[in-house]
Amino acid sequence: YVTDKLVRNIAMKLEQGYMNGADVQKGGKIEGFTPKAANSFEKNGAYHFDGQKVGYIRSGNPATFTIDAFADLEAVFPQEFSQGAVYVMNAKTLAIVKKFKTTTGQPLFNQSYGIGLTNGLIQGEIMGRPVIVDYYMEDTAAGAFPLALTNIREYYTIYDAYGDTLVEKKESYGSTTTVNIRAEKYSTGMIADPQAAVFLKIAS
Repeated sequence: YVTDKLVRNIAMKLEQGYMNGADVQKGGKIEGFTPKAANSFEKNGAYHFDGQKVGYIRSGNPATFTIDAFADLEAVFPQEFSQGAVYVMNAKTLAIVKKFKTTTGQPLFNQSYGIGLTNGLIQGEIMGRPVIVDYYMEDTAAGAFPLALTNIREYYTIYDAYGDTLVEKKESYGSTTTVNIRAEKYSTGMIADPQAAVFLKIAS
């Protein structure tokens, strides 16, 4: 039980680092999946690039976004990354999306797609693309990047190093023994190809 819980906690901490970036012990650094102001730029076409910066489009609203955001994201996403591309967002943003309806009155979000696939990672589809929910994606708020259209395999790379350690230390205090378990996981992540993603930024 203790080992399983420790492994889960490590996985959650790493996932948070992969999504939002983190400075880690021993001088390491994880580059976040979600861009920051310094490594992002406003994109106005599918083949508008700016070095190693990640492109984004504005929502047109200082606090939220509309159904038009999905067509706008598709319009600036390079065709060569389209095969295998997905939408990524957190559960709160998905709750907003579930309220969107097409011009024919049908829900934009198809919840029946993806049931039983990838251990529940895929939550449905939008415009024929799978939707992945990650709880460490940013909430929909002013200045945030809550939604991404990306080919994850091309966009982001995770490197796991060998040498993971699990150390158990017992300390006795009278009739009581305390067991301390320390785990170390050597891993990092980085944006491999910034052209393989475009984000929605909440801004007018």
